[in-house]
Amino acid sequence: MRQLAEHLGTVFRELQDTGPPLEETIRAIIGAVAEQHRIDPHTHRLLYDQAPRPPQAARQLRELQAGFAAHVEEHLRRLDVGGPDHYLTALLLVQAVDAQVHGAVLDPPSGRTTQQSIEAATTLCLRSLGGTP
Repeated sequence: MRQLAEHLGTVFRELQDTGPPLEETIRAIIGAVAEQHRIDPHTHRLLYDQAPRPPQAARQLRELQAGFAAHVEEHLRRLDVGGPDHYLTALLLVQAVDAQVHGAVLDPPSGRTTQQSIEAATTLCLRSLGGTP
């Protein structure tokens, strides 16, 4: 999880510095999460599919998601999307992206490629925020 946090921290800093439009922002975030799943698929499978989550591990995951959501919230505000509760939208987006990318990268549906699944998740996120791919 530390590697994911460090990588996403770099991505969030770059997004803050460059201030890209919505689609580029969402693609950068989803791409960064997907990249981390591709780099170490065994660990991600173990953490999400096989290992029990003791309370401390579950708490660490929630804290990590909350930290990512705070960064995403900044971008939702900057882009004026996400409705009246930017933090809640950001948190739901972080949780959705994590679940969707996990499935798309580690176990894409039959007849679909990983890239098709990531593109579908990106489209879903963009449309939920009122953007179009």
